Amino acid sequence: MTQQTVVAPPPSAPPAYEFSKTENSTISRCATWAKALSVMFFLSTAVQVFNLNILGILVDLAIGVTFWKGANLLDSVVDTEGDDVTNMLGALGQLQTAFTIRIIITAIAAAIGLMVSVGFFIQYEFLEEPVADTAAVTVDDVDEEEDDEEEDDEEENAEEEDAEVAPADADPAAAADGAAPEGAADAAEAGGGEPAPAADAVPAEEAAPATAGDTPPA
Repeated sequence: MTQQTVVAPPPSAPPAYEFSKTENSTISRCATWAKALSVMFFLSTAVQVFNLNILGILVDLAIGVTFWKGANLLDSVVDTEGDDVTNMLGALGQLQTAFTIRIIITAIAAAIGLMVSVGFFIQYEFLEEPVADTAAVTVDDVDEEEDDEEEDDEEENAEEEDAEVAPADADPAAAADGAAPEGAADAAEAGGGEPAPAADAVPAEEAAPATAGDTPPA
């Protein structure tokens, strides 16, 4: 007798998983927001072009493209049948790439900001010499200085006025002193002779004090 070997049929592939309508609705909303975020990154890329920021252009463009690809794969999950799991995994891979790029750029920016902050702190605390504190000028000090200046100006003006008035007061006396000799000279010329002696003039004999030897006999 011959034995017949029975060969088992190969296992059939498991049925592909299909998302329900509720799940497809959630995935569709996620795809819409992913496209909106991608458009925002594209607009940011255009702004970076005007600013000539090469690094910003590359980063925003890469993130925008990855979000757009992920959104398209999410739409494929909703629209197609039989490849929902494959499309979902591809969409998650694109989103992971976008998140990775963003995290790396944020970490670099944070590191640069920290180094700049530490550099400013070291320069301010250790390298620069402390500046001496200057006394603050208050409003009262300014008012006092203005009052002192006004008083000085008033004193100077008063001194100038006194200097101008003094010669004017001295002129009459000087004119009177000078008028007497001129009047006497005119009188002498009119009389035709020598000028008359002053009324208060006293003869030399009367003016000389009497001595004991000159006393007249009784």
